[in-house]
Amino acid sequence: MTHEEVLKTLFGSSAVPTQPLVSPPASGWRSGMSALIRRERTRIQSRSGPSRERVVWAAAPGHRRKYRALRQALLGGYLWAELPSDSPVRLLQSTTAFEPTDALRLGSGGGIRQRGLWAGSPVLARLGVMGSPADPSWHYAALDRLDLKQIPRGVATGEIDGVCWSIEAFQPGQSPTSLSVPQARQAADFVTRLPMGTAPADVIGRAAGELAELTVDLGRVSNVVEAALIDIPSVVVHGDFWSGNLLFDGGRLTGVIDWDSWSEQGVPGLDLLHLWAEELRRERGVSYGKLIEQRFWADETVGSGVAAYFAALSLDWHPDLQLLLAAGWWMTAVAGAARRNPSLGTNGTWMASNVAGPAETFTALLA
Repeated sequence: MTHEEVLKTLFGSSAVPTQPLVSPPASGWRSGMSALIRRERTRIQSRSGPSRERVVWAAAPGHRRKYRALRQALLGGYLWAELPSDSPVRLLQSTTAFEPTDALRLGSGGGIRQRGLWAGSPVLARLGVMGSPADPSWHYAALDRLDLKQIPRGVATGEIDGVCWSIEAFQPGQSPTSLSVPQARQAADFVTRLPMGTAPADVIGRAAGELAELTVDLGRVSNVVEAALIDIPSVVVHGDFWSGNLLFDGGRLTGVIDWDSWSEQGVPGLDLLHLWAEELRRERGVSYGKLIEQRFWADETVGSGVAAYFAALSLDWHPDLQLLLAAGWWMTAVAGAARRNPSLGTNGTWMASNVAGPAETFTALLA
């Protein structure tokens, strides 16, 4: 099957792009990125072997960040999905009431998103290969479990020949390029309204296990953090709480989206630390490792914000928790990045800057 044939069977003929799947204008950085993507596609195809039929999910031309996300997904191999020749992916519309109204979009981990209608109401469809980071099943579980007006309502979910899909109510609004003070306050208020967890927090242990698979010995860092936080009750956490997953409309927080990293056994405060860390990292143009070198958690605004969050949840707070939470945030953040893009685990530069270096820093700080 050609790329166009696969897209037709998966999304219907109305959704098939007339342009090539990856077609940045041949000028400036776009030309260079186009060449890079072609080179990476060839490398992955060569590594995977020519005998298996594969398809590249489509990505819409647009903002520079889309090409960056596309390259990461290509490097991670997530845009490539095996399609058995005797069982082609059937039309999503043929088994559901979904009617596409917009072009395809590339989501995290190589998934596909597409706006449409369900019984006349605007919805968003997500599709991803079962068991991959783009599988929307876990994301849909959050929509089904949590009841806050900013969280999209889950409509339907299912699976078609190894491709999982979900339909959710479409949330209005746009993600800000950077958070204003009022927006940050609304985001913090949302986090305080997430429910308490259902079991002891174990996100730190899980993150440590994932990083250990990258042959990184966290040793004292994970032991100290887990021991110090063992008596703190768990909370529901988003897991990737940053401005790109927040929607605002008319200055009001209207949506919190992309729940594929959520957990009911989260450590209180990690979502807020992630929000501030991502804002500072993007503002300063630095890596996680450099941000840790700068001791971002010691900032007065960050400290007072987390303290206020603990007070809102009637949890005991003391300043020493800030360092422990920062170490926990770092483990979950880099584990999540590596989970969404496994190629990072073989990237020596990224590992040294974001994993090995910070591990040494936190080991020394927690000694």
